[in-house]
Amino acid sequence: MALIKKVSAPNAATAGRPTTTASTARDAEAQRKKARTLAKQQQAAERIAAANWHPASMRPLLQPKN
Repeated sequence: MALIKKVSAPNAATAGRPTTTASTARDAEAQRKKARTLAKQQQAAERIAAANWHPASMRPLLQPKN
């Protein structure tokens, strides 16, 4: 009995299209850059919020006296 290897036809959805292109790589890099920028902005906002946070027990000490 002989072994026969069957070759399947390429999928119609991916036929004739390369898996990655230069434009796809540029788009992916742009998305990563935008994500890093947004993460840095979020981190800065969290640091500012943490620096401005006062516990309720400290508020009477921070209010000006009349």
